[in-house]
Amino acid sequence: MQVKLAIILIFWPFASVAEKLVRVSFDEITICYPKSYSPNTSFMDSILAPIKGELDDSSGQQLVYIPAQVIKNKVPEYSLSHANKYNPKVMHDINGIIYPLSTIEINGLSDNAWNIHKNIESPIIYQDQKTDFYKVFTFKKEIGPWHLVKSAPVQNSNKPKAKDWYIGFCGKLADSYNCKVNVVYKDIVYNYSLNEHNVSLYKQVQEVLLGEIKSWENACPES
Repeated sequence: MQVKLAIILIFWPFASVAEKLVRVSFDEITICYPKSYSPNTSFMDSILAPIKGELDDSSGQQLVYIPAQVIKNKVPEYSLSHANKYNPKVMHDINGIIYPLSTIEINGLSDNAWNIHKNIESPIIYQDQKTDFYKVFTFKKEIGPWHLVKSAPVQNSNKPKAKDWYIGFCGKLADSYNCKVNVVYKDIVYNYSLNEHNVSLYKQVQEVLLGEIKSWENACPES
């Protein structure tokens, strides 16, 4: 027993070494998330090129990339990957950018979808049979991106839209599509991609991401 205890004590310091964190402030909130969630790759560099000058470890937009398995661990129905003709295994990782709430208009796309009848005569709107959500196309024809919403927008409706009516802004990918979805926590907006295979689970995914962000708020070491 003493030998086993000695071995545990010898290895304990190595097992308890914390992962490096990225500390970043957004308006009145500061979070510290795992550095592995901001991978430094040429692929990610190309995504972030338009805002490269605004990214750092203190404030402004931050890329946050969460492996699919992290979501799967808390949402068992979450699909980890799918195969297509270009790539045998496309991982359904969550990737997106966190913005300060003060710098982004999060209701613009939602308002656009709700008022689609005012902007387009006879817009294309139909229910997606896989998810039961509705697709609201941004053009007169079924081309280009679309809004994904919970119910069809009604022409000349005087009722305000429900707070959670809008789901995301979607576009096609190889053999599938993904949607840009927002989750808001205090002064933070996380705009992330959700693959078609998991769109029906968007609410569960949002709950996981909210939990992650809350834990990051409490993860910063005292300075």
